[in-house]
Amino acid sequence: DAATLHVSSDNGDILDIQNIKIGDSSADLYIDPKENAASGIVWINENGTLFFIHGQLSGDELIKMAESVEAVQ
Repeated sequence: DAATLHVSSDNGDILDIQNIKIGDSSADLYIDPKENAASGIVWINENGTLFFIHGQLSGDELIKMAESVEAVQ
């Protein structure tokens, strides 16, 4: 099965999209080049759960937050 997620900037700017790894999962990092603009990171973990973190954060901050996500049972 496949899913499509469209991420766009609030102001219509073109986002810088980088494919990175969060653990063993591929992730897409969306960076808005404008200062104080929101950026985001999206990934699906090994259990098929989709994660999306979005806010006025740098790429490094988004990656650190994503890497800190742990499964809770």
